[in-house]
Amino acid sequence: IARTDARGPLGFDEAIRRAEAYVKTGADGIFLEALQSDAEFRAAPRALPGVPLVANMFTMGKSPLFTAAELQAMGYKVALWVVDALWAAARAVEEVLEALHADGTTRAVRDRLMPFDRYFDLVGLDDHQRLERRYVE
Repeated sequence: IARTDARGPLGFDEAIRRAEAYVKTGADGIFLEALQSDAEFRAAPRALPGVPLVANMFTMGKSPLFTAAELQAMGYKVALWVVDALWAAARAVEEVLEALHADGTTRAVRDRLMPFDRYFDLVGLDDHQRLERRYVE
């Protein structure tokens, strides 16, 4: 997948021109970074028919946000939400640490913490313990 960041400094037409050049030289897909309007997101699949396209749904960026279904309907094959979960986690860590600093405890945020069993399921603790038993015994 070839990526172009030309949209920001050089405009949509130049980004498409570069994408076409990448396809001609063998790129299997195109990542047009930082498209800036609904019209550009819709125009890109028309300008590059049959080319698998990547859409970056960067929540704090310049691109409008679409759902996965909307992007698929436009013709995009891959959609990225790269940092949203990370930033949500960072905010949660910040809130817990602020509560700890202010109150000397995390009681005030306890209702927002993940329960033990759900966390252990998330990280696959049972699987890890099975592997540990298998290789330690």
